[in-house]
Amino acid sequence: MATGVSFKAVKQPTRNEAVQFCLEIWRDEYNQQRAAGNTEYTAGQQAHKAFREAMPDLIADSDIRDFIACVSRGILIGAIDAPNAAKLLAAARIASQAILAEQKAIALSEAADQKAAKMAEEAVFKALENAAATAAALS
Repeated sequence: MATGVSFKAVKQPTRNEAVQFCLEIWRDEYNQQRAAGNTEYTAGQQAHKAFREAMPDLIADSDIRDFIACVSRGILIGAIDAPNAAKLLAAARIASQAILAEQKAIALSEAADQKAAKMAEEAVFKALENAAATAAALS
């Protein structure tokens, strides 16, 4: 095949909405390019680019999972080559680690806030007890 595309992999349905979106973008771009009179090769290359550009951002855990699924399907259809796949998956790994680090920092901050609040509450109760004891001693 001149485009290096597995049309079976492009047509194969998926339950992942992000992958399905990327595949639809691929098909739309390919069909537009062919309708414009471009060769199979050019249409395929432009469709590959559109597929890659349609992939989700690496913002949340679910986006990262979708991104990895898109990379996998992109490899199957020829939209993503092995060297770029490795780079994209490394980026997904880094994003995942950053999200995990942020979640840990938030959890630690919340734990520290809870500890500080408890310490402040204990200090207030101690001050009240001292004030009550002082008042009782003065009466």
